[in-house]
Amino acid sequence: MANIPPVPRLSSATLQTIRPFGNIAQARLSQPLDEPSLSAVVVPIGRLEAVRALVVSRTIRVSDPKPFKDKRNPSQTLWTQSLTIKDEHDTIDIKIWHRSQEHVQMYWWLKLDLLIHVWTDDVKLSTTDSMDSSTVPSTTSPLVMAVNEGKHGHQIVLGSPEENGALFRTALGVNAGGIIDSFHLDQLLGAGDSLHQQQRPDLLVLVQKIGVESQVRTRFGEACKRTLDVLDGQGREARLTFWGALMSRSAEDWTANETVLVLTAPKVGVYNQKLDVSVGYQTHVQVNPLCKTVEWLRHAASQFNTVGQTDRSPAAMNVTLNQITTFYSICDIPETILTLSSLNTSYGYTIGVISQLDIEQRNIDLMSATCLMCRQRVTSHQIMPCETCKAEPPAETWKFTLSRLISFMDDTGELCHPIIDHNVAQAMLGFSASEFSGLNSTERMQVKARLFLERFKVFFKIVWSDFRRQHTVEVVAIEPPVLSDN
Repeated sequence: MANIPPVPRLSSATLQTIRPFGNIAQARLSQPLDEPSLSAVVVPIGRLEAVRALVVSRTIRVSDPKPFKDKRNPSQTLWTQSLTIKDEHDTIDIKIWHRSQEHVQMYWWLKLDLLIHVWTDDVKLSTTDSMDSSTVPSTTSPLVMAVNEGKHGHQIVLGSPEENGALFRTALGVNAGGIIDSFHLDQLLGAGDSLHQQQRPDLLVLVQKIGVESQVRTRFGEACKRTLDVLDGQGREARLTFWGALMSRSAEDWTANETVLVLTAPKVGVYNQKLDVSVGYQTHVQVNPLCKTVEWLRHAASQFNTVGQTDRSPAAMNVTLNQITTFYSICDIPETILTLSSLNTSYGYTIGVISQLDIEQRNIDLMSATCLMCRQRVTSHQIMPCETCKAEPPAETWKFTLSRLISFMDDTGELCHPIIDHNVAQAMLGFSASEFSGLNSTERMQVKARLFLERFKVFFKIVWSDFRRQHTVEVVAIEPPVLSDN
């Protein structure tokens, strides 16, 4: 990684001489403004008042425009957009109100780490900055600025190239050129909301791999997504996901193994047996801040690439059944869970009988599928059309969901409702989901009679569930016990 040259610091007097619209091409996209008066100089965020003011700061969070209906005119569609900017000491939220599609397109150039000029006279106190509020302000400053389409003098423009290279490229707070007081991934894993509300912790990461942008279906419709692989200062690897086209586009300017990010108030969990970093509405992202920690981070990353591979957790390894040799009585499983950290995965097996198996026709959770038309999840005791769009998911897409319908018991206790994979359930029942759907009540009772209170060798793993915020027991195989097991 090339050494970052020292950044010149401009005095307040120099800032006041900067023309507010250095990027003339971008300025023409917005409404013309009067010549700035002496009172319209660059103002630090902490000294803003509810008067016309010019703020020059870098973007640390941006969102895509979101449509909504005008309450006064339901036939008209409006758009709202939000971003957060930061100067040397404070942050502030910017709300942009669009009344036309053309105005939305004007602000499609926004992304992370842009130096922008905000020109508005609409500066208000945030309503969320209250001790009694259930939400935490997304800024360190209780101020919010609004930019409204059609209001004379309201606009956002890009800074000039000279400004982009000189202004406000500092580390977090007033810590320019110093070491950022950063947490690491293990410290933030499973951290409660109190830590994020009181400290708003910072996480320093190195971008290791930049994934491609993709479109995915969510319950809110189509969404843009980009996944990155990052390393923290201890060489711990994680997955970082950006949602939204504007956030995703920012990564196009970054370089793998060179770009460093400071994430303020991220959420860290485990997803698919890998550390996952979530960037939400409260998270701020600074790009390549000046700090000595960068060199230390590069060293840690290089060490991880050469010798760190020996420190892999069992969750990242492929474990076959003949490698699972640890026997547990069912009463030992809860005690084992208490000894595991959220990054540990434990494998074992137990011998028990099936003490619960609810596969009758009255159980609507017996099998499920995802509708290919509306993407809704369909659950039933047999194959049936989607209630939303009336389309029937293909027979091969239906899967067993026995987790809440099965339990095992030995002479020490009961293993209630472990997570059981569809393939494991199919092998145990002897039918595919589509085949089982065609069985009548009598035939289903015969299948249950064949399995109920029968002894089985149950192979399982204990793994952290980020969704449930606890360790869960997942059954990976069920086999009849051999003579030596009895």
